[in-house]
Amino acid sequence: DDSGTTENFTDYLTAAAPESWTYDVVETWPSDITAESAQQTSGVVSLAQSTDGAITYADASQIGELGTVAVQVGEEYVPYSADAAAAAVEKAAPGEAGAVELDRTTTEAGVYPIVLVSYHIFCNQYQDQETADTAKAFGEYVVSEDGQMVAEESAGNAPISEATREAALESIQAISVQG
Repeated sequence: DDSGTTENFTDYLTAAAPESWTYDVVETWPSDITAESAQQTSGVVSLAQSTDGAITYADASQIGELGTVAVQVGEEYVPYSADAAAAAVEKAAPGEAGAVELDRTTTEAGVYPIVLVSYHIFCNQYQDQETADTAKAFGEYVVSEDGQMVAEESAGNAPISEATREAALESIQAISVQG
């Protein structure tokens, strides 16, 4: 099925191995590549767990007891960790409206380049002070150490780095009331 995880993984393959991966960035795994398939991430993980020697890709929050792979970055192999994932986001180039442009071909030590970034989107201005204050309070909580700890525990998110937190707080604090 169409998958953001597949799109994210094939974005990495397109950038890191363009000679080997000739399909570009896709949301659906190419049908001409022989493979087992399952619906959604939980189905893929379950199939991989029950298939001896299986190799798959899945969100870190869903891998359960599956092992992970160390990815070659420059001259070293970087194992997956929350810190290495956060480093990929911290080292990313700024994009539009607070988004980031991940460098899938980085040679930066300690960076795990196969990450999927999710965002909370806020308006720059709200119609009244109460709504602006509520939006700011929510945003500040989400990027706080407590909010990041809850996201890590409940969804397996890699907590953001302090530099990323500071940049997000700057944007959140700029939220205002129209007019």
